[in-house]
Amino acid sequence: MKKYRKRIGLATLAFAGVLCTSDNNPGEDKGNYFTKEQLDALYDATFRVNTTITLEQKVDDDQDFLKLWFGSGTLIVDSQTGDNYILTAEHITSDGMYTSQKTGRTTKIVREVIMVGGHEASVFKEDEENDLALLKVDGYLKDINDQPVKPFRGKIAKYLDPQDYVIGAGFPRGNKELFNTRVKKIADDKTFLDIYMIGGNSGGGVYLINEKELQLCGVVTKTNNIPSLQKFRKFLTGTPLEDDYL
Repeated sequence: MKKYRKRIGLATLAFAGVLCTSDNNPGEDKGNYFTKEQLDALYDATFRVNTTITLEQKVDDDQDFLKLWFGSGTLIVDSQTGDNYILTAEHITSDGMYTSQKTGRTTKIVREVIMVGGHEASVFKEDEENDLALLKVDGYLKDINDQPVKPFRGKIAKYLDPQDYVIGAGFPRGNKELFNTRVKKIADDKTFLDIYMIGGNSGGGVYLINEKELQLCGVVTKTNNIPSLQKFRKFLTGTPLEDDYL
């Protein structure tokens, strides 16, 4: 029921449309509109990514061998094979070692399980420097009615400028939510957003409102930034998804 009420609010926003005027050029109207269907599509393509690891040794006071955390990701698909992939942040996955923030002790990770929508996923490609990961899902994601879930089928943005409006989707505190904000600053390796995002949003997709379509322009990696668009596009280059999304 909570999700239904949220959809009503989003539908109202979508039907009203968004008209943005550039602060740098007040006389220039930038018509940025999107539809309810587009908003629903990015919402439905957003999934919670759950990671569980098994430690070789206990390192915390809780004496637990298992550790778990979650983030967010965007479902995309290879149109030729139908394979499901999840775009997310690299730090949602493990790097083979675990260090306790409480005690500072480090131990080896002997097993990692990544789950998305009830299916196990594995790391297909990762970029630790820019905090990007592409997961391949073992199986095909379905909704509660056992119907195939619709992935994001738009394009990756080619251009991104300061003051552009963006919409993001993720699981802050474990609940699926949307946020909207503006691009604050663009650096060589990062794009800074005018927002402070909370835990659980990591890996969630961020979309540029580009006239009459929503274009994926990155994933949340820090509390207020995403990788630069150049780094993001480069990450997908050479993958099976390049032909569909770039």
